[in-house]
Amino acid sequence: MNDLMNQLLDQFEAGLMDRTLKVMNVITDEKKRYPMELNKSQCSEMLLGTRDTGTFDDRFNSHQDFPRIKGKREKYPRDAVIQWYHNNWQRTAN
Repeated sequence: MNDLMNQLLDQFEAGLMDRTLKVMNVITDEKKRYPMELNKSQCSEMLLGTRDTGTFDDRFNSHQDFPRIKGKREKYPRDAVIQWYHNNWQRTAN
């Protein structure tokens, strides 16, 4: 009986670990967590971990080549922002 219980507990634990890893993957993958078009707060949260748009403006949005979607509202293409950051992170330090 103990062996059967231990097997069931091991299977339960393995299933829990698998589910935890799947959830963590979704949480940490910005392409699954954020929409294709970001507003300024989302862009700031993705790049800085905070919705502080003042810091976002100073470090990122102030660059003329930072990716934007032209229109009435400020929007940013998620994948282009990620690529821009990977190519320009050295320029963003304050």
